[in-house]
Amino acid sequence: MHFVQKLSCLLLSLILLALPPTRSFAEPPAYQTIRIGIANDRRPGPANDAIRLLTSYNTAYLAEIAKITHWQYEIYHGSAADCLQRLRDGRLDLVAPVCSAAFADENFLFSDGYSCYAVLGLYARGDNTSIDADYAATINGSTIGLLASDDIKSRLQFYINANGWSVTLRTYPSGDALNAALQKGEIQLMASTVFNLTGTERWVSFVTTIPQQYLTTPAHTTLMSELNQAILNIEMTNPSFETRLEREYLDPSIYKMARYSEQQQAYIRTAPTVRVVFPGTFAPLVQKNNDFGNIYGIAPDILTLLMNATGIVFQSSIASSYDEAERMLRTHDAEAMFAVYVNDPKLQFMQFSNNILWLPFTPVIARASSDTARPERIVLPTCYTGLRDFFQRLNPQAKVTELADPEECLYAVEQGQYDCTYLPQPYLSKNKNVLLHFQLKVLESTTVSVPLCLMFRADAPETLCRTVNTALLGLPQNQLAQIIQRNSEPDVSFGYLLSQHPLSLTIGLLIVFTILATAIFLMYRNRLEQEKNRVLRARELELQQALDAVEILQEDRDNYKHNAETDHLTGCLNKAAMTAQCQQILEKIPDNWSAAFFIIDLDHFKEANDTYGHQRGDDILVEFSSMLYDILPPRTHIGRFGGDEFTLLIVQEDCGDCVAYASMLAELILEQTRGLIVCGTPGNVTASIGVAISPAGSGDRRNLDSIFRRADRALYDVKESCRDSYRIYQH
Repeated sequence: MHFVQKLSCLLLSLILLALPPTRSFAEPPAYQTIRIGIANDRRPGPANDAIRLLTSYNTAYLAEIAKITHWQYEIYHGSAADCLQRLRDGRLDLVAPVCSAAFADENFLFSDGYSCYAVLGLYARGDNTSIDADYAATINGSTIGLLASDDIKSRLQFYINANGWSVTLRTYPSGDALNAALQKGEIQLMASTVFNLTGTERWVSFVTTIPQQYLTTPAHTTLMSELNQAILNIEMTNPSFETRLEREYLDPSIYKMARYSEQQQAYIRTAPTVRVVFPGTFAPLVQKNNDFGNIYGIAPDILTLLMNATGIVFQSSIASSYDEAERMLRTHDAEAMFAVYVNDPKLQFMQFSNNILWLPFTPVIARASSDTARPERIVLPTCYTGLRDFFQRLNPQAKVTELADPEECLYAVEQGQYDCTYLPQPYLSKNKNVLLHFQLKVLESTTVSVPLCLMFRADAPETLCRTVNTALLGLPQNQLAQIIQRNSEPDVSFGYLLSQHPLSLTIGLLIVFTILATAIFLMYRNRLEQEKNRVLRARELELQQALDAVEILQEDRDNYKHNAETDHLTGCLNKAAMTAQCQQILEKIPDNWSAAFFIIDLDHFKEANDTYGHQRGDDILVEFSSMLYDILPPRTHIGRFGGDEFTLLIVQEDCGDCVAYASMLAELILEQTRGLIVCGTPGNVTASIGVAISPAGSGDRRNLDSIFRRADRALYDVKESCRDSYRIYQH
């Protein structure tokens, strides 16, 4: 028996070792990775922005699904055909966004709900360039193909009616059949999302956004069941999620796709001014500047936004009362007014636009009243047609009354005549006058959003209302929010500050008075210093004026001296200045220095001057003198003796090579003169140079007349012999 027990224990141990290890409670489960194909094929056209927004919607919804299912997923972006092939090959688990009507003849599974969206557009064959959505004549008589889907058909029919097209619709059982019909020419247009395109189609127009589905094969039945359960979970337990996604992505995508039909465009081009009447002023909803007569506020700013969007001119006017505003509509003195639609039988034949905005109205009650008590007497300010009926239907147990002024409404509640008043939130933000009614309190947690639209008179053109609706589709909501915020900014006044910050304002005023008193004392003290400084500044000014006068005289003297000594054409010293300067230099030259005096005469200058005119001659002289300044040593004195004759004086310490140095300079001048360029063309002049050298220690080297005669003699020899050369007359 003991042996049997031992054997039993051994067998039990082996069985336990063979069993797989149990999972620790702290270890997370290993979830599968789902491979999802997203058809991201985009077509040219304005719908691209809408497609990007819908892609963001689909991505956000998928992340919420993964949060519930604990999926780890990988996204594959490709064409529709590529994604389907990968799904069939088992390389993808899900494909989106698709429409089940496109796969009626295939055995696929599709998701429920609105977990993804796509853009429904109209496409023509790639070689068909004649169809243009802006010209009904190119579409009328066409046949449009679509999938056998009631959702697609109803949306497409609405779009066709809105554009006033006359077309025929033909349904097809699958996306392949629809594409084949387009290529064969059975249909001229097809209504499709990008998923059903082959890549050869031409985008014509967008239609709208449309809910789509996820697709998978029967092999993934369990996966599709998990997906549908997650979608149902979101819809049942987190309904605000879809609402937020629609507001953030779907609505802007529709704004991106808004366009005017051909009929609307024609109306805009010839539309008369649309007069909008307001039943009185109500800041900040509508106000009037009595000095300039302009009307401004939230409503007029919205009309300006509509005018910029449509090109239709909206003109605001203010009536004295409701009755006056309604009379203006009846007598055709106005075409529209802002209103709250409440299905009033009296307004049955009026035309109403889509809601422009939802204006928040905040309740104000007596401070002693309960926040949760249902009011039995409600008073409202007179601002919009239909507002009283709107609140009456929200509060059927209460009696709703209107008063002309919001301040009267606050006073009536404060006096106990009414239980509650609803005031526009922009009014409360701008005026802050509730703070002065200490017996009242604002219930911001129970704000009611009131839909505002434009009400057009019954006989107004229907196209006007439709055009405004199209413009409203394209109005960015952030601009409407900016209009409300800008007009809701409080008017900063003493009463407003006192009501908002009584203690801070009192302390601030004391500080300001202290600062003012200190400033006055310091100003009085500084006044004496300023007077002393004024006297000193006056004396400094007199001295400065005297110095300025001396400086001006010196400048005038220098300018006069420069003009008197300089040749006005070449900038060289003139004959008198050169003579005086050379004589002064020779008189002061040291004994061990030598002097070389050059006389240069331009050959063929007279021919150029006579042939091409005096301007050509002046240009040659200017370029020649500029060349001399460029090539000669800085200590060279250059003068123009008149006509085409120039003189040079060079003095330097005598090192025994003054003749060679003078020859080198003369040859340099000759060479540069031969290549002289004047105004982009050759100057065609040469130079004849006579040089007189007075070496150190010579007796008459300080006599300018003697040196000049020798140089002139050397120049004469050159001119008589060969020109374009130089001679040195040595003492």
